Amino acid sequence: MPRALAVLLVATSVLLPMFSSAGQSASMDAQLREQVARSVVQVQARGCPDGDRVGSGFAYGPAQHVVTAWHVVAGCNRITIYWEKHGGATQQAKVVRVLNRADLTLLHAADAPGRALTEIRTQPQVNDQLEALGYYLAVPTMDNKPLRVTFGSTRLRDMLPRDVRQELEQSRAIDLNLDIVRLDGHLLPGLSGAPIFNSNGRVVAIGSGGLKSGAASVSWAVPAAHLKNLLTSSDALSGGNHASSLFAAAMLSSDGAASEVFNCGGVQFAYTGVRSFHELIRGHEHLQSIEYLVGEAELTAGDLANFRYHSYQPVNGGGAVAIPEWMTLQQTGNATCRALTSDNRFSLDFLGQAVKSQDEAHQVSLRYGDQYAAWSQRTWQPFLQYSYIGPVERGDGMLANRATYVSEGPGGTASLLVRTFLLHHPPGTSPGTFTGIIGTYWDFNLEWINYCEEYPYDANCASLQNEEKMAAQMMLGVFLATAPLI
Repeated sequence: MPRALAVLLVATSVLLPMFSSAGQSASMDAQLREQVARSVVQVQARGCPDGDRVGSGFAYGPAQHVVTAWHVVAGCNRITIYWEKHGGATQQAKVVRVLNRADLTLLHAADAPGRALTEIRTQPQVNDQLEALGYYLAVPTMDNKPLRVTFGSTRLRDMLPRDVRQELEQSRAIDLNLDIVRLDGHLLPGLSGAPIFNSNGRVVAIGSGGLKSGAASVSWAVPAAHLKNLLTSSDALSGGNHASSLFAAAMLSSDGAASEVFNCGGVQFAYTGVRSFHELIRGHEHLQSIEYLVGEAELTAGDLANFRYHSYQPVNGGGAVAIPEWMTLQQTGNATCRALTSDNRFSLDFLGQAVKSQDEAHQVSLRYGDQYAAWSQRTWQPFLQYSYIGPVERGDGMLANRATYVSEGPGGTASLLVRTFLLHHPPGTSPGTFTGIIGTYWDFNLEWINYCEEYPYDANCASLQNEEKMAAQMMLGVFLATAPLI
């Protein structure tokens, strides 16, 4: 195996986790949910510094007022709110209050029909089951999303990567010492500003994070106790939120279209935009393995800065997928999603499936591996020194198992396969989600690779060296497939 294609992934075997019982709160009654939904809106902000944004909001406070996240509308020239449950009524809105430290804003819209929701000001407890109502990924139809309160520090500063923390601190976009509600069941882009309810239909929090800090977002909500402070806040309305580009509010395309959604296996994956390599590495469970791959592939800081990936995030939890931007995604007949290059030298397949247990996830992973091997018509040998020796438990309900395989082909060629299997099954949730990702670099010439390793400055090696760099980028994307650390 040539040095430029090697990766050393060091991990220890772990005992398979037991899953705890369900959370304390029951799900919301369907009739009550429908009643609450009449007070929920989609917020569209246009003429923003970084492009048009879409978030969610809800009627609150005096008549004709709506609450949303400040980062959804900050710095934008035109704001409209859309009432799906009131015949699609749409009003122009303007900012009348801002609570900077909690990333909240109050909008006024003449003739807004929704009734103000009521909040509960006590903090929800760990494992409480909550629900968000809103418009993820800029879709025009409201949906609900189950969420769970997780254990850990409730101070925002303590759950952010260092570089993101520093950027937010400089921008003063939100108080990093703010007490927040930690969430499992990530907030998709577009749920910024969405009301988060308990089973009684009372607002307990408002969607604020995620941040664009990985293939999936770090997720938190602002406690509803801050709503009363918003109504009397005297924070300046001008100046905008200088960190808006850090937040994962949904962005509209130039033609106003919502994000694409792909059915891959039994799970819907939504396109959530382009991420850089440095965004993806945040939250990885074993950064040393990524650093080793970068060194072995002899990648420069400039190479890494140029690595960009399309990200696909499961709508209802699970592991997000990163695909090099030079690959094109399609769906195959067996519902697996596949990204390819025009010459078919690189392929990346992925799928998701809801599972009830870790044992079921194991069986799904075996079937997926067998199906891929049969489709490839290759015999794959595990490359053990470049693989995890067992699943790694991240401590947030995610298990990750990453491995490398090689296959000899005719005429002195070989193929390299990298795969990541993820199980997202936090305590108190059912079902969990299995995600499988397999990336393959097909039929490279070993003799030619060895020659170019020895004579790297031969001009004839330039195209191969570029191909090797592409292989390294794809490998990194597969090994960086993850879900948010909460």
